[in-house]
Amino acid sequence: MDKQLQSMVYEPTSQRVTMQSHECRITVETTRQGEWVALSVSDNGCGMSEQFIKNSLFRPFRSTKKKGLGIGMFQSKTIVEAHQGKIHVDSELARRHNFSESCCL
Repeated sequence: MDKQLQSMVYEPTSQRVTMQSHECRITVETTRQGEWVALSVSDNGCGMSEQFIKNSLFRPFRSTKKKGLGIGMFQSKTIVEAHQGKIHVDSELARRHNFSESCCL
């Protein structure tokens, strides 16, 4: 698998795994519609505020992790957009969130 495509799958999924408690349920789904492929990563974890999504999530060098570099989601978004794709985040603070990525093959 291409390194860029691996990153598109790895980053949203690993973010959910490293930030959640053992009680969190993570769902990963993929679909294909013609020339387009979509990846959706959802969980019932802590969610994110609209302000965090707008001001920090996709900006480089901003991390909520103690040892994080803050480049993972920035890199993932850059790769998705380089493939004429889109990335969407739907989240409720303290409840859940969903990352959806779609791009042309």
